[in-house]
Amino acid sequence: MITRFQKFTAQLFFFIALTGILYAQINTPDPFQLPGFERNLIPENTWQSSQNDSNTTLIGRWANGPCYAVDISGNIACFGNGGYLEVADISDPANPLRLGKIILPGPVKDIEIRDNFAYVANYKDGLRIVDISDQTNPIEIGFFDTEGFAHGVTLSDSFAYVADFDKGLRIINILDPANPVEIGFFDPMWYYAHKVSVHGNYAYVADIGLHIVDISNPENPVEIGFATIDALTKDLELHGNYAIVAADNRGLSIIDISDPANPIETGSFSTGQANGLTINGNYAYLADGQSGFQIIDISDPTNPFKTGVFNTERAQDVARSENFAYVSDFHKGLRFIDISNPVEPVETGSFRTAGMSYDIDVQDRYAYIADVQNGLHIIDLLDPVNPVEISFFDTDDFTYSIAIDNSYAYIGSNGKLRIIDISDPANP
Repeated sequence: MITRFQKFTAQLFFFIALTGILYAQINTPDPFQLPGFERNLIPENTWQSSQNDSNTTLIGRWANGPCYAVDISGNIACFGNGGYLEVADISDPANPLRLGKIILPGPVKDIEIRDNFAYVANYKDGLRIVDISDQTNPIEIGFFDTEGFAHGVTLSDSFAYVADFDKGLRIINILDPANPVEIGFFDPMWYYAHKVSVHGNYAYVADIGLHIVDISNPENPVEIGFATIDALTKDLELHGNYAIVAADNRGLSIIDISDPANPIETGSFSTGQANGLTINGNYAYLADGQSGFQIIDISDPTNPFKTGVFNTERAQDVARSENFAYVSDFHKGLRFIDISNPVEPVETGSFRTAGMSYDIDVQDRYAYIADVQNGLHIIDLLDPVNPVEISFFDTDDFTYSIAIDNSYAYIGSNGKLRIIDISDPANP
């Protein structure tokens, strides 16, 4: 008779044989470069499908995942950890402290903090508004489910402007944060509305190129200008008469917007995969995908140049406070980088988040999750409504499959079999 362990062992060796092919697929250049394509081994709305299935009932989630977004307000940082919005004290950047978190319906794609609220672009689940006045216990107080996939959010006066992917620009009244209401939109069938910035009567939308929209009447926004960039523009910041744009594989683009009806590119700097940026003085701080965190001197808008770089896994977004940059680094979490010397940025600390869950096994009250980029997560299911991660083991390699037998975890890891002692699940 075939035992459970023998069955798992056979499956495991099959997966190990398969990892050579999978490694070739996973270890290719960034899969997010294809227009409109986001690689998810498990669809981001899977939990919703399960919740709505007549044969199943969702009772709890462990939602750790990639870190896409971060924002800073004073000594407080809010950042994404998969489906969690986390709040941290960064008063001492060398010793940051996690304070609290809240689970949201979808992945945290963008964040803007104002007063005691965090406004979150929550992908398929629109705009979520979270009260962070008690930083140890953030509470969602309102939401508006947009028609598309909310990738970016910015605030101006009593409005939230949401870059809603294929549904364009959505304008939402947030005067009452508990009851946000859409009052206008501009949906010209844009392909990839990703981020938005607002100044005065204009909204600047990162899409394929840069769209400039007159929002003087928020109930009837009208596009008045467009700059061709020939790339997926993933983020932008306004800097005087210029829009500084993170333009994916084209790198950094600088657009003169002194005449909003006739924006003109004045300069550019080629990088790897420009995803996010922030500006301070003469420097642009760029989250540049697999090419790391880059510091670009933009004092001459016609001739930007790189001054420093810090290697990261796959930098997605960046926020700055004083002499520190906070980089959301996808599978590697939130990185804290000292930028006091723009030639030699130095990491001082980090918060780990998860990557993509590839396989799972359960034994007794514990779930063992193979995280393809990060290793083994061990989750305590004693309270299934609130599962808690109790430990983590970094395999330092791609992790594809897992089987549990008594006190051991057998992991298929990039063509290797790893055996991990889990007799103490809190200390593998």
